[in-house]
Amino acid sequence: MLDWLFENDFMPHGHCYYWRPDILWMHVVSDAVIALAYFSIPITLLYFLRRRPDLPFPAMVVLFAVFIVLCGSGHVIEIFTVWNPIYSLQGIEKAATALASIATAVAMIPIIPKVLAMRTPEQSQRMVDEAVKQLRETQFLLVQQEKLASLGAAVAGLAHEINTPIGIGVTAASTLQDMSTRIRNKFAAATMKKSEFETFLESADTSTEIILKNLQRAAALIQSFKQVAVDQASGERRFFVLRDYLNEVLVSLTPLVKKHRLNISVDCPAELLVDSYPGAIAQIVSNLVGNSLLHAFPDGREGSIVIAAHEQGGSVVLEYSDDGIGIPAENLPKVFDPYFTTKRGQGGSGLGMHIVQNLVVATLGGSIKLSSVVNEGLRIKMDFPGAQGAGTA
Repeated sequence: MLDWLFENDFMPHGHCYYWRPDILWMHVVSDAVIALAYFSIPITLLYFLRRRPDLPFPAMVVLFAVFIVLCGSGHVIEIFTVWNPIYSLQGIEKAATALASIATAVAMIPIIPKVLAMRTPEQSQRMVDEAVKQLRETQFLLVQQEKLASLGAAVAGLAHEINTPIGIGVTAASTLQDMSTRIRNKFAAATMKKSEFETFLESADTSTEIILKNLQRAAALIQSFKQVAVDQASGERRFFVLRDYLNEVLVSLTPLVKKHRLNISVDCPAELLVDSYPGAIAQIVSNLVGNSLLHAFPDGREGSIVIAAHEQGGSVVLEYSDDGIGIPAENLPKVFDPYFTTKRGQGGSGLGMHIVQNLVVATLGGSIKLSSVVNEGLRIKMDFPGAQGAGTA
């Protein structure tokens, strides 16, 4: 069989070229280059298939590679037949190439409809763009819901907080009314004693003082919350004294904070005037305080929160820090990621810190950096334009 394959009783192919070097070597070099090109293609295809095992129709790729290898082998044998007339082997190689080409063509028939049904890159990109758009819309709605939930919680807490001074005031006013009715009746009946009138005056003074103090307390709560709520709802830019505004925000958070054993302080120059978005700053401080209450001080742990601010080169540097349990190093890169939370199902939505970052960067036009060490607390540094220096409220 081998003798038949390599039978050389025929005339070498070089005789067809009259052994002219120019013609002969032109064919030899051309066949060699074509063969190298053919062999490089399947190597590239197989490498690509190995790196991308998810590529559809891998068997078709392998079949193409075999067909191309056989085509390249035909050109190699063509070079040999110039000097060695191994036409039997050449015929076998051509037959194998023919079978491979037929198999490739047949295999393509059922694949063509599937390929035609596949999405074009433009269609895939449109689908990706649409999915991204829907994702952004959904994220926007969730962020808005989170903001409204935060505002709703503050409203509920404020209503509960106002109930106390209003209730005390109502009780004192009711007591004063009863005493006034009794003293009036005694005066009308001419039975009122001097000591009873003096007792009434003392009680009236006490009741009036109680009513006034509690009404002032309720008014302060309502005023602070009203300004903060209006700023958050309107989103307008205006001038404001930063320290006074931060104190107003903290007053509005009193119902949320009073359940915890925390000391919250503001370190800010009294004269620092800011031209910015107070609603965004209120939302930032509210989210940061809420985040500390949820994560930094578990099980009623005591602690402190410091909100500091100063002017630096026309910008406001706002620093928030607590001395809570801190954040593990592996979680630090994910703190601002949407939906990341370690309190899933325990009140954490995973959007609070993401909202803070968006407000600082997108709304205030600034930057934010976070650092934390476990059991040593957390520190967030924000800076944004708008500092106007000294000013009056």
